[in-house]
Parts: sequence; C-alpha cells; structure tokens
Amino acid sequence: MLEKKLSKPAGLSQLYLRNYAANLAGNFIIILLNFFTPLAVYDDWKTFHAKGGWIMIPIIIFTIFTVATGLQYLIQRPISIALRQIRSGKEPDRAVLKTAGRRLLNLPFVLGLANLSLWVVFTSISTVDISFPFSSYTG
Repeated sequence: MLEKKLSKPAGLSQLYLRNYAANLAGNFIIILLNFFTPLAVYDDWKTFHAKGGWIMIPIIIFTIFTVATGLQYLIQRPISIALRQIRSGKEPDRAVLKTAGRRLLNLPFVLGLANLSLWVVFTSISTVDISFPFSSYTG
C-alpha cells in the first residue's frame, strides 16, 4: 500500500489573516453604507472629518486591530498549546485536548462575538463628542 505523506499542519497565522480581512471587509461595507445612505449622520460625519476628526479614524482602526489581535491570541491559546505539544511529539494532556477541541469548535462564534463587541465598544466611544480638541475654543 502506498503511504500518504501528511502535509505540514497549518499554523494559526492563517486565522489571524482571515480575521483581519473580515474586519477590513466589514469596515469597508460600513463606509459604503454610510456613503450611500442619505441620512443626516453622513453630513455630521463629513463635518467631523472637515474639522480634523479624520485623524481619529486610523487611530481607532489601529487600536481595534491591536485589541483584536490580543483577544484572538487569548481565544486561540488552548489550540496553540495543543498544537505545540503535538508538533513537539509529546502526548497532549486530555484536559488540554478537551479544552482545545471545544475552543476550536466554538472559534467562529467566539471570534465573531469578540469582533462585534470591539466594534460596538469603539464606535460608542468614538461617538462621544471628540470634536473639542479640533474646534476653536472662543470661551
């Protein structure tokens, strides 16, 4: 019988890239929806950007991606521990395998909920009147 050579197991970096791509796609879709939705919110958004608020956009996106990376690391930690033990040739503990299996099964839902929570929290923080530093104070 022919022995089938096992391919090298994929790392968790692909999951990080997919999460980043999903966040970028979601952000782009929201921008498009805001652009094509004829609401007064869009006028406020344009005014905010005209007053210098556009500086906050890259800061918020960078912060979200940094926090998302940290959360994803914590969420995927049991999976990473189990993979590391398997790759090193050790027999993983049953508790580690059980935790990693549950986490892997729930990974899409947990990551989706974490990302949604991040965007909701940062959006609510960013909608607080942050135009004060960009406006001229006349006393």
